[in-house]
Amino acid sequence: MGHFTKAHRILQDLRDSYDQGSYTNVMKRYQDYPLLVIDDLGAHSNKKSDAEALSRVDDHMLQIIDHRSVQRMETVITLNVPLDKIDPHIRDQINDTGTGLCKIFAKELPSYRTGEIQN
Repeated sequence: MGHFTKAHRILQDLRDSYDQGSYTNVMKRYQDYPLLVIDDLGAHSNKKSDAEALSRVDDHMLQIIDHRSVQRMETVITLNVPLDKIDPHIRDQINDTGTGLCKIFAKELPSYRTGEIQN
């Protein structure tokens, strides 16, 4: 069964799991969905945070995306920022079209909230 979620929801689930002692289980769940749709990846990069916090966010996402890539698991990722604004390690995973595992469909659509195209 597939799972659709916002990127920030994954991060919130992982943060919450620290307190509950279930981080490994939560991480594994996201890594092992047969199909995972991650919506709005990059939303955190629009927020003003310290570099260390953003690095931890990117580490969590990279662990999930990298695992799914190595295991050849289906993953759909939508971005709300240009690809060059994404962490370089994550961007490399997303851009790995030479393996035949990745397909990029770029469409600049206006935000459904503001009506403006994000740059």
